[in-house]
Amino acid sequence: MQANRNIRRSIYEYTKTKLTDMGFAYIYTEAQMRSGITPNSSGSYVYLVDSMTKPMATTLPFIVLEVQNIDAEEFEIGNRLGRNFDVFWHVFGNSKGVRDDVASYLQDSAKADGSIPYNDYSSGSVSMGFPIQLDGRITVVDSPPPDNEIQEYSLANWSIVHFMARTLQ
Repeated sequence: MQANRNIRRSIYEYTKTKLTDMGFAYIYTEAQMRSGITPNSSGSYVYLVDSMTKPMATTLPFIVLEVQNIDAEEFEIGNRLGRNFDVFWHVFGNSKGVRDDVASYLQDSAKADGSIPYNDYSSGSVSMGFPIQLDGRITVVDSPPPDNEIQEYSLANWSIVHFMARTLQ
C-alpha cells in the first residue's frame, strides 16, 4: 500500500478512536450510510466518511475526513517517505451544540496528542515506526453553506477543523 493511502487510513482510524473516546457508541461508515442503514437509537452515533459526501439531515451528526495537498519531501538519504499535507475534519452537527462539541473535542485531542499513529495497512495494521507529526496550529472555522444551499438543513451546522501534518520519513 502506498504512503498516501496509509496516511489517510491512519488518520481515519485515529479519528474513529477519538470519536469512540468522546462517547459515540456507533460509528457508521460511508458504505453503511449508502446502504440506508437505520442508526441504532439505543446509543449515540456518528457517520465518519473519507470522501467529500454531502450529508443529509437524516445522517447527522456527520464527519468528513479530507486529506489534501500531499507533498512529497525532496529526496534525502533516509527520507524517501516524507510527506507534508493538510487535514480537514468537516463536522456537520444536528445542532450548533453538537457541532461545536465534536469540533472542539477533535481539536483539543489532536493538540494534546501532538501526533497520530502512522500504520502500514497493506498487511493488517503494522506501525511504520514513526508517527504523523502535527505541524503547528489546529484551527476551527465555521463554514456557512453556499448561497444556493442555504435552505439545506444538513449544512446549517458545519465547522471545519484544520491542521497541517507531516510524516517524518
